[in-house]
Amino acid sequence: MTKRRLMTAALLGVTMIVAPVSSFAKENNQGNGRGHDRDRDVRVEVRDGQILRAQRPIVVANCPPGLAKKSPACVPPGQARRGGNNGIVIGDVLDLDDIHVITQPGLYGLGDPPRGNRYAIIDGQLVRVDSDTGRLLSFIRLVNAILD
Repeated sequence: MTKRRLMTAALLGVTMIVAPVSSFAKENNQGNGRGHDRDRDVRVEVRDGQILRAQRPIVVANCPPGLAKKSPACVPPGQARRGGNNGIVIGDVLDLDDIHVITQPGLYGLGDPPRGNRYAIIDGQLVRVDSDTGRLLSFIRLVNAILD
């Protein structure tokens, strides 16, 4: 037998051994529990026919995925321990007279806010709020000082 035929026979033998083993792999495409629920928008917990909890995913602009899942969103854990959001959550309506509205977003590394929105600082948190209603739209990050 030539060397080439011997290699071909060995490769064919290994393939015949490995092929049946691969058929025992899981077919549920769960991915070892990592990231298989990213396509779901709302998580709902139901017990005895009653909805106990409905969660929407956190939406944070320009934030790495690992920090977007943290609470507060887009804030590294070390900074989160230094300052809290005092119970303020996305969707709360704020009085624009009681918060510091940012007039120069470039000082904070931001561009102009989207039309109808403003950037503001609440308890050391840089946030985006609706200009008309004052509704809190997203947390951006913690800031150390007010620059404008």
